[in-house]
Amino acid sequence: MYFLWSLLLLLLEVVGALAVGYLAYIAPLVFVGLTSALVLVMGFTLEWQRLQHEFPYFFAGALSWRKRLMIVLSAMFETVGKALMAGFAALLAFGGTDPDRAIVFAVLLVVCVFAGTGLLRRAYWSFGARPLRWGYFRLVVPLGILFSALVQVALVGGYLETSLFQEMALSFVFELPVRANYEQVMELIFQVRQLVDGLLTSLIVQLIGSEWLVPASILISLNVLSGFFVAIYAVIVGEVLLRIESKVVEKGA
Repeated sequence: MYFLWSLLLLLLEVVGALAVGYLAYIAPLVFVGLTSALVLVMGFTLEWQRLQHEFPYFFAGALSWRKRLMIVLSAMFETVGKALMAGFAALLAFGGTDPDRAIVFAVLLVVCVFAGTGLLRRAYWSFGARPLRWGYFRLVVPLGILFSALVQVALVGGYLETSLFQEMALSFVFELPVRANYEQVMELIFQVRQLVDGLLTSLIVQLIGSEWLVPASILISLNVLSGFFVAIYAVIVGEVLLRIESKVVEKGA
């Protein structure tokens, strides 16, 4: 019976990750807005709780009203900053009008969300990690690097097209419309992202040589920022699944 429950939970995990990727593919602007809203709603309480523990560690004395006000303001600013960064990263990833490219990025998002939820479940059952707290504060960087690495794999495999920095710069300058519509703005956003990544890649080649191009391109890329929005969905899916799984284990015991 427990095997069937585990299989069902795995299926729900896949469905949750697929739902996130599907939303990002069919409605990128809705996905961007929802991502920022989720970070705002979930993030403030988590940031406030974290600062409640950090302030006594860094600052001596009792928590006066001034310190409490600093905690509230700091939590507010950090939450708003992360929400803007998550929305900006989502817009960079899913901006553009090429449907084939959007499908590839949606698939990469599904893989990363699935990996994040799996990591959360392992951390919970092995170390007692609290998925909501640990995932929100600790999954951004590893999932961002994973997303960036998968983008490089897609580029090497020919699933994504890339251009030389000089070509992108010329296209950006001479093909920029005077009055852009919605589709052109979305494509422009993606081209800006490609332009910045192309510049970073060119600098890497000049500084450290082409032999370190792939690992450096993974770590020094705007794709790493994708961890801000991948993590929030991995946390939500993982938290829901772990609550269901915990109840199943309790009933089985």
